[in-house]
Amino acid sequence: MEGRGGESKPTYPPAEWARGMDAVASLNVGLFGTDPDFLRLLGASIGKKGTESDLRFWNKQERGLALTAISPVSYPERLIPMLLVASMCDYPVVAVDRLDAAFGETVLALAPTGKRGLLVVRDPAIEDEVRRLTRDRLPGWITTAWSGDESVKRLRELLPGLLVPRDEAGPCTVALDHAFDVRGVGTVALGFVRRGVLHPHDALRLLPDGRTVIVRSVHSFDEDHQAGPAGSRVGVALKGVEAHEIERGAVLTADERMDAQAQIEVRPYRRAGFAREAVIAGLRGYHLVAGLNGRPVVIDGVGGVLSVTADRPMPRIPGDLAYLVVLRGPGSLRILGHGPVSG
Repeated sequence: MEGRGGESKPTYPPAEWARGMDAVASLNVGLFGTDPDFLRLLGASIGKKGTESDLRFWNKQERGLALTAISPVSYPERLIPMLLVASMCDYPVVAVDRLDAAFGETVLALAPTGKRGLLVVRDPAIEDEVRRLTRDRLPGWITTAWSGDESVKRLRELLPGLLVPRDEAGPCTVALDHAFDVRGVGTVALGFVRRGVLHPHDALRLLPDGRTVIVRSVHSFDEDHQAGPAGSRVGVALKGVEAHEIERGAVLTADERMDAQAQIEVRPYRRAGFAREAVIAGLRGYHLVAGLNGRPVVIDGVGGVLSVTADRPMPRIPGDLAYLVVLRGPGSLRILGHGPVSG
């Protein structure tokens, strides 16, 4: 099979968290940190290893709950995969090894999502400082010291009790992150149902391309399904498009209000905490990361509203959290600002 998925999110502001509601069908866990072996350990404790590119997936279904864990493969060397995981996940889990630039950058990426999550502190000497630094920036988060198998057990017990409201009444929208050409099947794309419910035989627009494609079948955990509800990770067999024509961040949608544009506005735009670098209109060298897209942009204007022009059209999902970043090596803050994509 030939895979496709390059670099480049729940609604901003996110849906409220709640307990005591009807159980959700799925939970997507983001794994953050700088020790890839430790992230693999956490991922393997949640599910079976799945797709791997610049993102690594683990999947498991038990007791009516579908769990997906996602981690960036190459952070902190590459920033965009980490921001994609921040966008894709429902529940972030951050492994804290040391108080360094990468930890600070991860906190600044997750803070504007409004999500609640778990801080796993691997060095007891820094636990109090981690609590102090994140108390205001990550309200409602749980901080715990790593204690080996006992911590893994607590994580497994915690996840099934997390309930995330889903929008199953809205027009079906699926964000795609990989696509393959499967012998005997044709084009299969992988992604998350952002809202609505996906069904076989649905006719959906593919953005940014604009063409209409037909859903041949919906797969999850190697089984055919008659519905893919909001929040679920799905494989979608498609008619009317080749795998090489589907890029990371492409969107399938029944929402006529959605479009693809090169001109994007972020409103209101907020400078990231601790960002000192000036954002200058007319300059190149910036990227906008919105949803599962990360595109080079030119700044058209900046203030309370950020206006940019990307190198080519990208799907525009109003309300999606967008980050303005500069791509350089780790060690200094690369997130310059953020805000919701304007409708």
